[in-house]
Amino acid sequence: MFSRRSAFTLVELMVTLAIMITLIAILIPSMARAKESARIAMCSANQHQLAVAWRTYAGNNRQDLVGSHTNRAHDWVKISAPVETEQHIKDGALFPYSKNVGLYLCPSDPRGYPRSYSLNNFLAGTGWGMTPITRITSIPNPARTMLMVGEADPRDWNRGSFVIGIKGGLHDGKWVDWPSSFHLDGVVHAFVDGHAENRRHEDPLTKEIVSFFTPAPNSPDLAYYQSVMHAW
Repeated sequence: MFSRRSAFTLVELMVTLAIMITLIAILIPSMARAKESARIAMCSANQHQLAVAWRTYAGNNRQDLVGSHTNRAHDWVKISAPVETEQHIKDGALFPYSKNVGLYLCPSDPRGYPRSYSLNNFLAGTGWGMTPITRITSIPNPARTMLMVGEADPRDWNRGSFVIGIKGGLHDGKWVDWPSSFHLDGVVHAFVDGHAENRRHEDPLTKEIVSFFTPAPNSPDLAYYQSVMHAW
């Protein structure tokens, strides 16, 4: 007596293939989001550790803040050439308190530069028309004052610190610099008290910025960074 072997018909194979393709299409974005969530956590940890180093520097220097610019003796990184290298990070005044060049780099930064983060210009920077705070004890709202942020600097170095037009100040209503969109159309930024947050941009135009001094008079993102960069 002969037994008939069962086999898939062409229609059944096509249905099975369609189901597999659908499942893959569902899973791939979820896997990408999970991977980016891990990178956001790593970026937040980097900035938290740099914030701890930043606070330790102040504690060891009579509460004076490390400079947020990049060409003075007391600045956190010290750039001496038109192309930034890891050595410029090591030459900075903050490096003895951090001791890891990898902390300065966002894991989602695609540019290939050694540094992704910039310090708030209004904290021991140049001030851009406003007097910067130079002592940690003079910061009235550490939990809501932004310390650093991932910056989308298009040059092959990240010179200077993070600057935007502050309300009522110089270049009001403009992105002098602008935040990156490294993380799901958002960016991680750390605060003076050491905690870090990832914030998605509310304005779709924010991730399209490619040049300095871009006007953004009604941008909710610009308004947000104005509020946290100069929270006093």
